[in-house]
Amino acid sequence: MLKVVCAIIINEQRILVTQLSPGTNRALQWEFPGGKIDPGETAEAAVLREIGEELAVEIKIREPMNAVIHSDGEKDFELIPFLCTIQSGEIKLIEHNEMRWVNFETLEKMELSAADRQLIQHPDNRLILKKHTGENVHNAC
Repeated sequence: MLKVVCAIIINEQRILVTQLSPGTNRALQWEFPGGKIDPGETAEAAVLREIGEELAVEIKIREPMNAVIHSDGEKDFELIPFLCTIQSGEIKLIEHNEMRWVNFETLEKMELSAADRQLIQHPDNRLILKKHTGENVHNAC
């Protein structure tokens, strides 16, 4: 099964989402940045590398989150998320069209990729995200 990582980057109680560029697979959908794990690479090393390649920043992993298995109709893959913060650098959009810093409520209303939507609907991930964005955790479903 294909393994894919993503970084859920938090800054000042906001979550970074990026929009895929036109002409790419899933063009103009919003996602958490990341990518495939290379052979012999750990998930942690992959997310650090991918964010460096896609956003030109160095991140720090704060907390692993719950992975989800997703099928896009052609293949199944495991999406492995990490809650992160920016360690150094300024974001440069290398592979993305746009970026936004959003609160959890706004995130739930966005047109996220299906895998990322599944990820934020996982009950434990919802609690983690709400805790880090200052949302009311008692109303988490």
